[in-house]
Amino acid sequence: MKIIVLRRILLVLLLLPGIYLGTASARYLYRHHHENGSRAGIQLSAFPAPSAQSRYLIFSPHPDDETLGCGGVIQQARQAGAPVRIVIMTNGDGFRVAAEREFRRLNIEPEEMIRFGELRQRETVQAVENLGVSRENLIFLGYPDRGLMKLWTDNWSSSAPYTSPFTRSNFSRYAHTFSPSALYCGENVLRDVERIIAEYRPTDIFVTHPSDDHSDHAAASAFVTAALLRLQSRETVPETVRLHHYLIHRGDWPVPRGLHCSDRLVPPRNMLHLDREWQAVTLTPEQVENKRRSILKHDSQVSVMRSFLLSFIRSSEPFAQIESPRLPHDRDPSSELKCVQRDPIRDNLLREMDGGGDITAAFASRSRETIHLRIDTRREIADRIGFRILLRPLSSRGSCSEDRLIQITVRGRRIESQAEVLGSVEGNRIEISVPCAALGDADALAYSAESRVAGILLDFSGIRFIRL
Repeated sequence: MKIIVLRRILLVLLLLPGIYLGTASARYLYRHHHENGSRAGIQLSAFPAPSAQSRYLIFSPHPDDETLGCGGVIQQARQAGAPVRIVIMTNGDGFRVAAEREFRRLNIEPEEMIRFGELRQRETVQAVENLGVSRENLIFLGYPDRGLMKLWTDNWSSSAPYTSPFTRSNFSRYAHTFSPSALYCGENVLRDVERIIAEYRPTDIFVTHPSDDHSDHAAASAFVTAALLRLQSRETVPETVRLHHYLIHRGDWPVPRGLHCSDRLVPPRNMLHLDREWQAVTLTPEQVENKRRSILKHDSQVSVMRSFLLSFIRSSEPFAQIESPRLPHDRDPSSELKCVQRDPIRDNLLREMDGGGDITAAFASRSRETIHLRIDTRREIADRIGFRILLRPLSSRGSCSEDRLIQITVRGRRIESQAEVLGSVEGNRIEISVPCAALGDADALAYSAESRVAGILLDFSGIRFIRL
């Protein structure tokens, strides 16, 4: 009898950590879900209405993002007589689950993933034509699905192209491609995006949010922002071009899931009051219904995540306006730091539980010799948490082919980089100083920070830009 009791006690002790974590997770998710849902009635400021003089350029990381994020604003522009051009950056040929369902078989071969990408192209043509955009104003870039971030961080140069694990190809194999047979590398993406912006000369550009959870969406934002800043530095396009960001993936969002046509689509609770202004486009019932029909044209996606896609059929569409601040170079880099970013906090369970990896803000300043950058976290940084900070200098002069990515790793109190970077970790702050000489003749600096514990991603700041 005593042995049975001891076994039961041991079993309970073994189960307690799991019960605790499960209860804590359920409480967090319920609170997070409730808080997101309770903000559905918030009124954002009105997005400026398009006119016949507007020229809208929409960048979509995958087929369907253009309709989910901008289906209403596209209709309003066309109804106002404004031209709209849509650029699809990848063909969505890395979504293996959807391809398996489409072809009714497992172990999909690379050639079948290409066929799946062609199917998604056809679905997009139907969807945007229903929104009022002709096939002639739809551009497919054909870059690798689930590979755009790699092109930004690791495969920038054409001398080291990226190979898609889904199509087993390192170049675009699609007939309908803006740059046929373009190698998969960052410099080619930036070149194509710059060319499209320069030739089309938009008044307004729309792209996914830099803090979107999907890596392709975060990278798409980086490529488009980098292209616009380079063109504006060369005065190829005017400073008046407006950049708007739409959100698709961010934790438990949108809330509630499913079809709720009369509800407004409001950003997640932790992204409402940071370093960005949110505006909303209000849709008429007819525009909501037409957006619904366009979303259903993406049948290969609706068949595997119907509830999520239908969540974007609401009576409004939110867009964020994010500034890329300019740093004057007459300051001491160790003082007068300027806040260049506020980051959402406590917006997933890992960040809730490990505040030392929950990034809250970034600050920067510049002297003639040094760029000073500071990353703050919600709590003191523990030795078990590792950070990676990436800096990509961007110059408006000459080719965009030069790869000068600076990678800085932080583990405990140790800071390492291939550049001559100085730094320190104190409390909840990481401070680094980068010599301006390492940035060359850069006009702008793209930066991002991520935190990990035991190899698991805790937080990612998104890729943001500082104008120098």
